[in-house]
Amino acid sequence: MRVAFYALGGGAALGLVLWILSPFAEVLAWATILATAAYPAHQRILRVMPEREGVAAVLSTALVAVVILGPALGLVFKITQEAIALYNDLGPRLRVSLEGGMAPLIARLEGAPLLGPLVRRLDGLFNLSAIDPRVHLADLARNTAAGLAAFTGGLLRNVLAFILNAAVLLMATAVLFRDGAHWVHASRDWLPMHEEDRQGIADELRRATRAILYGMFLTALVQGALAGIGYTLAGAPSPLLLASATALAALIPIGGTLLVWLPVAVALFAQGRTGWAIFLVLWGALVVMTVDNFLKPIFIGSGTRLPVLWVFLGILGGVSAFGFIGLFAGPIVLVFARAFLRLARRELQAFQAGRSRSPA
Repeated sequence: MRVAFYALGGGAALGLVLWILSPFAEVLAWATILATAAYPAHQRILRVMPEREGVAAVLSTALVAVVILGPALGLVFKITQEAIALYNDLGPRLRVSLEGGMAPLIARLEGAPLLGPLVRRLDGLFNLSAIDPRVHLADLARNTAAGLAAFTGGLLRNVLAFILNAAVLLMATAVLFRDGAHWVHASRDWLPMHEEDRQGIADELRRATRAILYGMFLTALVQGALAGIGYTLAGAPSPLLLASATALAALIPIGGTLLVWLPVAVALFAQGRTGWAIFLVLWGALVVMTVDNFLKPIFIGSGTRLPVLWVFLGILGGVSAFGFIGLFAGPIVLVFARAFLRLARRELQAFQAGRSRSPA
């Protein structure tokens, strides 16, 4: 009776804890991923100051913040400067090009070798040359102003939520650096498994987490480099900066590199460089975006020892089920399932072998 009471009370307490922490579930998951990936660096810091675990945890967290947030914030600042300069350069040209309506633009597109026949066909069907884009731009400006007014009301709330989530992320990462190893060892004692099996599953999950993180960053770097080649060939301004922005955008599951190379192609088109704009669209869609589907499963599969198809489906299914965190959760669930099924198969074979040796 006492055991049942303690089991019921412990289960209820655990359920309440999970309910309280549920608003920060994704933030805590990211903290776990970052702490696991950077734990080797934390161990090096800890060897320098073995008696000061708290200070080592704070230093390791600061290192993670600088490595991840520092380049991202610097890149965002630089991109903002470049966007302002690009607007100041293209704004007058765009206004001049719109003075004559769509007719000059349609005439320019009809001269393109690939798009010309399609544009002529669409112009004949919908009379695109008669459209005055200034009217639509005015409507767009009014709708945008209304949207910005509605958005401003929730801007402060979003900023405060971001600050809160960032603070929770950094604090949770520091706590995991300091106490995570103790928690892992304590939780392993609750698993009804042999010690070597517990250690094996923990090591496999640790390797998988690091392989997924490294695979994401390596794939993003390759995509940024390929995009940089396209920007250089197309004569886009600041190709190195744009390549860095593309590598950063490659980490975003929705949109990804499209968020960078498509506006650059639009800018080239607005400058009258139609051929290079088309080239950049094709390069981005067929090379930069497509390579993600091949390289990421290969990089992650080499570290997790999962088949490439499993990794590919795990990433897609994880993102569909859990959002951005599914990039990690999908493959990690597959790694855990494989390890657990392997152990279950071994135990079943041992049980069947014991029954076959027992006397009838």
